Amino acid sequence: NRLYAFQMKYPENNVAVIKSLSFRKVSKIKKVTVLGLDGNINYLQTEDELKIYIPDNYIENKKYPHCFCIVFE
Repeated sequence: NRLYAFQMKYPENNVAVIKSLSFRKVSKIKKVTVLGLDGNINYLQTEDELKIYIPDNYIENKKYPHCFCIVFE
């Protein structure tokens, strides 16, 4: 019930968008974390996409790839 998604380029406006994880295509998401950060991060799963809101305190790692851990219900 976990998926690890790597993002090679830091997203504009601190919002990562993954269209393949919409309500239409996968189960409801229970939580999202970024490996290397403590705690959950805010996200929004819609019929069209998953938006992951990366916190400002992660900006220092902007030039490196990062990994999201996405947990499904």
